[in-house]
Amino acid sequence: MAIQRAHIQALMNIKPVYNERDVRRLRELYHACETNCRGLKTLGVDESSYATIVVPEILDKLPESLRLTITRGASGSDFLSWTMKDILKALLDEIELREAHESFTTNTSKQERRKPQFLDGSAAALVNHTTREGRPRCVYCLQEHLSQDCKKIQDAAERKQILRKYGRCFICLKRGHISSDCLNTSKCSACSKRHHSSICESHANGSITADVVHSTHSCVGSANRVALQTAQALVMGGKENVRVRVMFDSGSQRSFVTGKVAQKAGVPAKRKEWVEIRTFGQEKVEGKLREVFELSVAPVQGGESVSIEVYGVDSISQIRNEHVETRKKDYPHLQGLWFSDVCKTKNVLEIELLIGADYLWLFQEGRTVRGKSDEPVAVQTKLGWVLSGPLKSSSEDDDGPTSCAQVSVNLIGHVTSSKNRSLEACVEKLWDYETLGIKHEEEASELLNYSIHFNGQRYSVSLPWKEGHSLLPTNYSCSVQRLKGQLLRLKKEPEVLQEYDRVIKEQLELGIIEPVVELERADKIHYLPHHAVVRKDAKTTKVRVVYDASSKETKKGVSLNDCLHVGPPLSPLLYHIILRFREKRIALVADIEDFLNIEIDPCDRVHGSISIFKKSFSISATSAIRFSLKRNIM
Repeated sequence: MAIQRAHIQALMNIKPVYNERDVRRLRELYHACETNCRGLKTLGVDESSYATIVVPEILDKLPESLRLTITRGASGSDFLSWTMKDILKALLDEIELREAHESFTTNTSKQERRKPQFLDGSAAALVNHTTREGRPRCVYCLQEHLSQDCKKIQDAAERKQILRKYGRCFICLKRGHISSDCLNTSKCSACSKRHHSSICESHANGSITADVVHSTHSCVGSANRVALQTAQALVMGGKENVRVRVMFDSGSQRSFVTGKVAQKAGVPAKRKEWVEIRTFGQEKVEGKLREVFELSVAPVQGGESVSIEVYGVDSISQIRNEHVETRKKDYPHLQGLWFSDVCKTKNVLEIELLIGADYLWLFQEGRTVRGKSDEPVAVQTKLGWVLSGPLKSSSEDDDGPTSCAQVSVNLIGHVTSSKNRSLEACVEKLWDYETLGIKHEEEASELLNYSIHFNGQRYSVSLPWKEGHSLLPTNYSCSVQRLKGQLLRLKKEPEVLQEYDRVIKEQLELGIIEPVVELERADKIHYLPHHAVVRKDAKTTKVRVVYDASSKETKKGVSLNDCLHVGPPLSPLLYHIILRFREKRIALVADIEDFLNIEIDPCDRVHGSISIFKKSFSISATSAIRFSLKRNIM
């Protein structure tokens, strides 16, 4: 079962491929999938038992364009019911086709160097600087940006490891030679040493500082503009109606509203949900508990409203005002259309409501008006006409190289709700049940095997301390206070108190506890509170003494259990006992007292000290006797 789980985990944790042109990584992904599937088949595991979980995970590891390509051949939504055999065949066919095309690739002549021109981006693209030609490609993550600007792999040591792995020069980052043979005379801009600035240690350690300005728009050279689908609407459902600017974005799986708008409209939060928002190029995703609002969105000029549920966020994005009312005179096909988003004063517009793919088609009515291929398209919505697509540069924009084009970078993308989190937890729990009797703490087992020894009478073992555990307090005041409270409660039941006192004395006689005569280091002592567990219906032991190793002096304090490993689980033993219980016709059950006595190492006994009063029946007595736990009875 452990091997089966390892294969399943390997399939679930396959390293994703971000670039569809990286055929080598695609081939590695395919080989990893095929290897684990063959391993499961050898173990006799039917692929139908895990395909419904693994296939969507593998599809999610592929680039979106490649995912669309390999699933396009499936009629309708048949790819949703793919088996492992189906997805591996589709993936292999596509990889072999791409490898065949690569073999026909020839070196082209050097093109005339041109300054890169940056295009406007869209909210769905989530790209800031994208070039038309001569796109720079990062050698570390293979994304389209300069290597020194890589945000995914920032550690200099990790970057050097990648360069060594793929045989790249530390100076020019090219293949085919090493640093000592490099003809490039450039030096690092940070430390002036002979290496590429992206692997500079001093730069990574923060010796070079710069002011960083966070913005949702940037200035780039561009020949054209791109209009985004924006409209104006009224948000209702609260104390007052609020006029907002809406963006329609099919690249977002959910809809969002700024907290400022929700507060101004007086819309109460319906509930809270745990949401993870993943954007393009974002490696680490942190979830957050966000409020969910129910809004009614209506046209500004009046009309039918649409009820939607949106997540509250601090901000969405800002875009440039394209002044569609003045620009439509340049396009004959836009004449006579009334556009919803008109603003003649502001140059930068703030998006306050984002309509994602979950409600997009409740607003869009399906009618479009098109012009030429390089002209914008008008889309009819319930909020009015919206404009989308490339726009010609006007005379006001042609100011030379200093022209500014704004690129929208919205925090949209894959959203994981609490439902998906609970589903993942259920799947993980399912496999935990499958591996019952296999999982355990290897480190705790190693510590146990290393420290256990036989002293001539019984086995002795050290406590399984965690490496680098927090400092353990004495816990003396807490133990004494709980002892006083315990005696106050037991004083109401004299019989139980006498039995409790007898058990303590019996443990002392049997050597389970021993008096602490002298402490070599008083700072190492830790007191454990103890209390009585009374079961009057028990036939043998009616009163038990329980030592509380989870006791803490404060809520944020540390207990003895926090500093110790849990150790191997006992559940597997019960599992085998239950199975063996069915082997014979007659079952015998026995309770063997003191079956195995294990002694705690003398060095660790002071960490399990307890206190009892000299006069067990007199709570006013202030002096206490200290004992330490000596033996555990198994």
